[in-house]
Parts: sequence; C-alpha cells; structure tokens
Amino acid sequence: MKKVLLAGTALVGLALASAPANAEVKLGLGGLFRGYGVHADSDIADRREADLRRDSEVHVSGETTLDNGLTVGFHTEQDLGASSTSTDEVYSYFSGGWGRINLGSEDGAAYLLQVAAPSADSNVDGLRTYIQGIEAADSVFTSNSTFGLRANSTPVLAYDQVSDPTGATNTDRLTYITPKFNGFQAGVSYAPETGQNAVGNNVASMAGDAGTSDFEDIWEVAARYDGEFSGFGFSVGAGYSDADTEALPAALTPGVGTESSSPLRSDGLAQWNLGASVAFSGFTVGGAFVRQDSEMTDIVDPGNSGTTWVRKSLDVTQDSWVAGVAYDNGPYHVGFSYLDQSLERDASGVAADDGELAALDADVQRYTVGGGYTFGPGMTFRGAVAWGDFDNSTGASDAGQTGNFLGANATNNDFSQVTIGTDIQF
Repeated sequence: MKKVLLAGTALVGLALASAPANAEVKLGLGGLFRGYGVHADSDIADRREADLRRDSEVHVSGETTLDNGLTVGFHTEQDLGASSTSTDEVYSYFSGGWGRINLGSEDGAAYLLQVAAPSADSNVDGLRTYIQGIEAADSVFTSNSTFGLRANSTPVLAYDQVSDPTGATNTDRLTYITPKFNGFQAGVSYAPETGQNAVGNNVASMAGDAGTSDFEDIWEVAARYDGEFSGFGFSVGAGYSDADTEALPAALTPGVGTESSSPLRSDGLAQWNLGASVAFSGFTVGGAFVRQDSEMTDIVDPGNSGTTWVRKSLDVTQDSWVAGVAYDNGPYHVGFSYLDQSLERDASGVAADDGELAALDADVQRYTVGGGYTFGPGMTFRGAVAWGDFDNSTGASDAGQTGNFLGANATNNDFSQVTIGTDIQF
C-alpha cells in the first residue's frame, strides 16, 4: 500500500510539473464613454430632430517584459451595446528593439500609421465617426452606410462600399510595425479573410469560399514620418491596401427577378491614403486623402425591356478628402474641418457601360466647427456644429435604370447638425 501511495504522489507531482505556468502579467482595466445630445435637421421626412446618443466600451489589457527584453501583451475591447456586449478588438502583441508584432483582431498597418487631419470634435469629424445623426435622402448613400459621413479619412478596407459595408476593421490579422528610425516607421499586415475567427475548446473547420461579398488575402502596407524642426512639428503618412473577393454571385436568369435582387458586387478592392499635418504655437494644420477603387460587376437591362439582363463590368471610384485646422491652449480646443466625398462609376462613359451611367454619380460636402474643454484627466466636454449637402446629379443616360443607383431623378439633401456631449476615457 505504501508503494501505491508513493506512486500516486509521484504521478500527481509529475502532472503539476508538466502543467504550463501562468504568465506574470500586470492586468489593467480601462474603457470609454461618449455621451451626446444630437440635433439633426435635413430634407428627409419622418425623422427625429433631437435624440441622445452614446458609445461605450470596456478595455482589458495585460503586459509583461521578460528577462530577455521581450515585451508580451494582450488587449481586448468590449462594446457595450443596447442589448448585448460584443468584441470589438482582441489581440496579443510582442515587441522589442526589433519592432512590434500584433496577432489577432486589430486594425491593420494602413490605419495604425495613418496621419489624420485636425478636427473640431474627433468623435464627430475625426479619423473615425462615432456620433452622427445625419442621413442621406439618396439611394447612392443609403445603400451603404459607410459612404457619406461615415468616416473622415479612415482606410475602411475591406468594406464593399456599395453592397456590404461589413468591413475588415475587426478582422484577425498579423501585423508587423518597425521601430522608429529618425522619425520614420513602416508596417505591413496580412489577413486571410474578413471577420474574427474565434473558437472555443473545439476544432473548427476551415472557412468556405462561397461568400458573395467576403474578402480574402487582405494586404496592407504603410509608412509614416514624425519630426520637428525650428519649433514646427511635421507628420506625413501613406498607406496602401488590397483585397480580393472570394466569390461573385450567379448571374440573373433573363426575365427572372430584377436588377435590385442581384446588386453590385465587388471583384476586388484597392485603397490608398495620404495624410500630412504641421503643428506650431498651439496650431495644427493638415489634410488627408483616401481613394478606393473597386472592380464591380452589375446586372443591368441595357434596353430597359425588363427581360434581357446581362452582367457588366463596372469600375467604381470613391474619393474622400478632408482639410482642417485646430488650436489647443491648455485645456481648451477649437477646430474646423471640411470634408468632401465623391462616388464615380465608369467615368469613361458610353464605351465602358453603354451609356448606363454618367461620370459623377454622387457627392457630399460637410463643414464642421466646434471645440472642447478638458475638465479632468481623460475627461472633456465637447460641442460642434456641422452642415452641408448630399447631391446625386446623375445624367440623362441613367434614365430607366434601377437598383442601388437610381438614375431617373437627381436628388439633393441639405443637412445641419448640432452635437453637445462629453468624452470620458478611463
């Protein structure tokens, strides 16, 4: 019996010795709360003019530095929605004198190294738009929520800007960022496909390639320079993104269905961004530009017969640019920005699309002025006023076409918006 007990004790000891040790990581809890009162007025009927909006998250982070100098960390962001909590970002990172590697659901290099234009209120007209009550009375804009005023100059790859604005911001990817060399820094990212690939204590099969608007082989490269000379601070950044579509939808059968039942689909997406800013004596002046090109396929009825449907190749280009100026003096901030976005399809005209579409399909302009006051560490009161218009001035050659881009009637939607609120980072 004694030998049995000794053997059992040895087995327990062996099991404990072989169990992985827990990493000695210092955990941190943080998050944010953005709460605003919003008043929006536009030409759209049956819309509330006043409402309360919020955006809130809880962040959990952990980091440790090993004896060999390697820093290992973890970060996750949980969105606190109206009825549920969802994972925004979750990734680990490894860093040292050689640079940094991110593994998991995190923005890619094209966003992380981007230079944004100065803003009036970064939640309203910043690199990403979080608080907004503006809506476009136009199918060109409403058919995809990422266009219009969704973002200032964010690389949104891989959004299908026309049919499926699901995006690749919350996508599991691998990113490498170099250390800074005399102000210069570069990065590269790769994601096999869009979406988060989290699994439990189980074996997950490989994803299929049958999606009609999913992207694969998402590459991003970017570079940035930050420097200072004679009291002036300079920042310049550029990035490029590219993605392929996994599969396209089947063509419509002539005489069956309508164009809208098989809308535009992207056969791939390419995007590049460029931004620059100069800071001096409390002032910051700068601008940013993003171009997104998509090779699309469209189902159209060239003769407007209602029975003859054919697949056509259709190039779509979206240009977004913004310019801004801001002034910061202690706890006070004031700023102004101007945004212009345009969506253009087959500018080559009749030779490319049999006269289906005019060169300029849609345009939006927005002016924003506002300011803020920091009343405590990570806590600000903010306010901004924005105004502008959406315009879909399609040509006569679009008459009779249907689907995501209406052609018979040009539309214009003027809008204004007032936002007052607080941003608390903890």
